[in-house]
Amino acid sequence: MTEDENQECRKAATRKIKGKNGVYTPDIDANDYMARLMSASVVYPDLKNAELQRSYGVMGAESLLRKMLLPGEFASLGEQVQKLNGFNQDMNELVDDVKN
Repeated sequence: MTEDENQECRKAATRKIKGKNGVYTPDIDANDYMARLMSASVVYPDLKNAELQRSYGVMGAESLLRKMLLPGEFASLGEQVQKLNGFNQDMNELVDDVKN
């Protein structure tokens, strides 16, 4: 996944919350972001396939993923997606790599 794709997932999971004095602040729904990140990372099956979604009685890739998997499977997939997309790297290691 590219950073552009990641930003699309993050933007789609962000809502504006009205605060004091009518000022809106962005709020990321972490569960929605993670589901979008996971569905964007899954290659097979095609979670955007309308026929597959209909067969599970849902609409949308994220809903399909939630319907297809057991809670533990969903959590395991989330962990693997994070690893594959580099979210498990230690910041200190990255700093050392850049220095070298």
